[in-house]
Amino acid sequence: MKQFSTEPGAGNERCKEGILNDLFRPSRKSIGAAGETLAAEHLKREGYIILERNFRNRWAEVDIIAFKDATIHFFEVKTRNGDAFGEPEEAVDGRKIRRIFDISRYYFASRPWITADQQVAFAVIAVMLKDGKAVFRVVPFEV
Repeated sequence: MKQFSTEPGAGNERCKEGILNDLFRPSRKSIGAAGETLAAEHLKREGYIILERNFRNRWAEVDIIAFKDATIHFFEVKTRNGDAFGEPEEAVDGRKIRRIFDISRYYFASRPWITADQQVAFAVIAVMLKDGKAVFRVVPFEV
């Protein structure tokens, strides 16, 4: 069996350093979950009532459904901790927008007490994490 030595000069410092970096680097999933929690808290501070988080059916999922000013809002949250992959909202393409629209129809169909004339809005919440702070940008989109 091959031994892993931690002694300097054993030729595996680079490997050991890479393993440690992987252990302490947040995953995309954990960054996304943190962004969704931060976005929900931001919306609450802005006066929204959070109705649902991670609402899903077999085909689609939306991160946050909230209510404010007689409007039900469907939010997709995209979080970045750097600018290497562009702006967060650029990750929401036409296919994702259609799925959010589809999940909104499913949401209303499963809640018959919501009237057909209910006002609805759709938006991406772009969360940028930098220097221990979160910056939020709400980008509305049409379906």
